[in-house]
Amino acid sequence: MARLRISFALIVILAASSLAAQNDPTTNPQLFDRYLVPVFTNAVHGSFGSEFYSSLSLWNKSDTQPLRVWGLQEVCVLSACPPPPDFLDVPAPTIEAPLLQPNGNPGRFVFVEKAQSNRLAANLRVYDASRDATNFGTELPVVRQSDFAERIVLPGVPMTPRFRNVLRIYSAVATDVTISFGGPDVIGSPTITPPPQQTITLREGENVFDPAYASFANFPSYPYPLTIVVDSVSGCPVCLSPPVPPAPIWAFVSVTNNETQHITTITPQP
Repeated sequence: MARLRISFALIVILAASSLAAQNDPTTNPQLFDRYLVPVFTNAVHGSFGSEFYSSLSLWNKSDTQPLRVWGLQEVCVLSACPPPPDFLDVPAPTIEAPLLQPNGNPGRFVFVEKAQSNRLAANLRVYDASRDATNFGTELPVVRQSDFAERIVLPGVPMTPRFRNVLRIYSAVATDVTISFGGPDVIGSPTITPPPQQTITLREGENVFDPAYASFANFPSYPYPLTIVVDSVSGCPVCLSPPVPPAPIWAFVSVTNNETQHITTITPQP
């Protein structure tokens, strides 16, 4: 009888371990929807006393079922905090999840089981704490993996010295991308050749929650807004068979006013 009890207990433990593995995005990513939080860092100090923060808020739309979000942790206020788990449970009903620990460098992939993903609501905001009396900051999208693409087009990016621009590019895997510029046809003006194409490499993510990433800030001075086109490069452009498709990417441009420090974002639309 004792041997039967031990065997039954072992079966329960193994079953529980198997169930946990099934719900883990590191071992079964196909069961999860992946979302990109493009910026989620601690305070960043900028020019003219600016102090930028990113704030991420989560909601659980369900009135009865909890929502588990992988890749985020709750802020710990203890003097000695235990290692945080790789997930956060958002109870139901809820207005907002607990205060979240910024853990993106700069971005973060988070995962929700596909059966639960319709219960997730989120808001990501970047703001300058030194000027919060004059504006509430700028909203950034929390991006579904299905919105990643092989080509990202960002029209209307200003190139005058009044602004400083940063292009940020993300992917699930390390890859090369080309950055090209398209200029407007200005009636009555001579044609101005846009800047040449450039190629940069996205560094590899450290784990499943860390996106491959690169930034680009070497923008030329140009009299008119330009369109920025970011193309993912095939992993093996000279392979005969089978071809390696380009990795899906997502990108956006932050435009910061040099005087007011106000940030405008240019994101892929629609």
